Amino acid sequence: MAHGGVTYSLADTVGGAAVFSLTRKPTPTVDMRIDYLSPGTDLSRAEAEVVRDGGSVAVVSVDVTDGDGEIVADARGVYKTGGGDGETTWGDGDRVVGESEETG
Repeated sequence: MAHGGVTYSLADTVGGAAVFSLTRKPTPTVDMRIDYLSPGTDLSRAEAEVVRDGGSVAVVSVDVTDGDGEIVADARGVYKTGGGDGETTWGDGDRVVGESEETG
């Protein structure tokens, strides 16, 4: 039996990969909800579907199944896909995270 963290990591990774396949750029996870439906007792497999690919975030639905094809977990993830005009997924690219702007 696998720990729930393994199932969560699989769902998050496959969800991010689904978004990456559309955007071709890094897609950090903003939020993820997972419902564990039964114990994962065999090989796990995950399938993701991008439900919405918006201007700044994408929403993905992920099903995790066991070796018999039974759903063991259902997840919904939100991934950052971009910023405003001229910005990357991580911001404007000119500032380091945590660095404040100078006021004059």
